[in-house]
Amino acid sequence: MTRVPLSVLDLAHIPSGTDPRPALRAVPRRARLAESLGYRRYWIAEHHFSAGLASPSPAVLISAVAAATTTIRVGSGAILTGHRTALSIAEDFCTLDALYDGRIDLGLGRSAGRGRTTREQAPGGERPVARTVEGVVIPAPYDRSAITASPRALRQRELLQQPGAQALPYPDQVAAILGFLADRYRFDDGTPASAFPGGAPGVPVWALGSSGGESARLAGQLGLPFAADYHMNPGQVLDAAGAYRQAFHPGPEHRWPYLAVAADVYVAETAVHAREVAAQRAEWVRRQRSGGGLTAYPTTDEAVAHQWTDAELELVADRTSTHIAGVPEVVVERLAALQRLTGAAELIVTMAAHDSDDVDSSLRLLAEAWHS
Repeated sequence: MTRVPLSVLDLAHIPSGTDPRPALRAVPRRARLAESLGYRRYWIAEHHFSAGLASPSPAVLISAVAAATTTIRVGSGAILTGHRTALSIAEDFCTLDALYDGRIDLGLGRSAGRGRTTREQAPGGERPVARTVEGVVIPAPYDRSAITASPRALRQRELLQQPGAQALPYPDQVAAILGFLADRYRFDDGTPASAFPGGAPGVPVWALGSSGGESARLAGQLGLPFAADYHMNPGQVLDAAGAYRQAFHPGPEHRWPYLAVAADVYVAETAVHAREVAAQRAEWVRRQRSGGGLTAYPTTDEAVAHQWTDAELELVADRTSTHIAGVPEVVVERLAALQRLTGAAELIVTMAAHDSDDVDSSLRLLAEAWHS
């Protein structure tokens, strides 16, 4: 059976009881494995102020992954634009393209920054309720304001920008990045400015988004490929996909919408082992949403030691109900249903477990089952 391609998004999880170095060294090694198994892309996420994720500098990890591989595409999922200038982003990716010509993707995320609102605002309407659509769980959207608007998050955001710096409006920033990559950027008076000799016109630019807000609409208007989020904000994946398609105008590289959908996945040889790793995931999400931040990834013993309250179960219900974990045939069935519902041309999987060998095994089992 012919299926859509699979790609990987790596958050560089740090297992509890370890330091970041093994987690970082596992990233290029796992990318080589993904390449050997036929995955199309290997993307690196960006996270800051995290005790549990070793990915504050995607460009550095992208270079390490690209150096360790030969054919798989390598990129960002996503560069957080709210604290960066268009020039600095373009410089990084022009340099990466010069080093690894033809294999670099630039995924952009609309993140908060001074002068830019935290959340994307989609067109108004009633708040959706949890439902199942064609076999796919679509939970009620989670309100992230308790995390993103917390005093700690606001203080951290200040450290990401120079004093007094203001983030450009997202459409202006994306336009500037595209201009720099094409080596066609001009000041208002027409004077050219080059981020890198010749730019990097062959680097595909993606937009990533978790709602039907500005990222999805802008990706459509510019004819860019778009990656919709079912792994962190699954309740709005259909809104995101729909807004992208509705806004789409053909661009230089894509005459038709090109949608990828990212999902949390774990594949095990037994249902019992899948449930153990799913418990790790649930505990990790609970800690974050309870105010503990993105902690080191717990062991199964640490996960099952916590006594859950009904309120905590509800707090993480959107994530636990959409974590696609199980034996190969179960995971393939659920992923195929997600692909059919969204019409995705590609699926991006995130995988995490305390034991690095478990993640490697999950990648193998999924690749074998998906393409069988």
